[in-house]
Amino acid sequence: MELPVISQILEQHWDWSLPVNVSVIAEGLGIEVGHISTEDNDLSGLAEITSEGKRVIRSARHESQNRQRFTLAHEIGHHMLGHVTKDNSQCRDNVNNFSSEVHSSLEQQANNFSAQLLMPEEALKIMIFRKGVTDIGELSQQGWAFGEWRWAGHTASHS
Repeated sequence: MELPVISQILEQHWDWSLPVNVSVIAEGLGIEVGHISTEDNDLSGLAEITSEGKRVIRSARHESQNRQRFTLAHEIGHHMLGHVTKDNSQCRDNVNNFSSEVHSSLEQQANNFSAQLLMPEEALKIMIFRKGVTDIGELSQQGWAFGEWRWAGHTASHS
């Protein structure tokens, strides 16, 4: 089931093109998008509220485009799910936080948010039921674990 916040974001900021343009959505939400400095090799993503009150997300420039898209969507999730606040002004994510094996409920929530944002339910319905797509890799256009989470969540709720 799609998170209500995802429905609202997509309704207001998604142009129905695929893949979903995460940077455009972030900017529509008033979140600045950037890259992490190369000195932080451990870091994959960052969500923060600056001392000036600006909401910012960053991804590692050296990672693949698909990985950067997932990371940015994950970081938007930290902002939109209330994980980043004035009192807790930063979420730093290393590559392990994007695994399906992650134990932190905040990271699991941000992973779920990212999968739902990148593969909107309406687009899944069209791809599965109208176009007959049965290949997870083709459906997600990503080829890694979050596609399986989204596929399993959608097909289980509609069987």
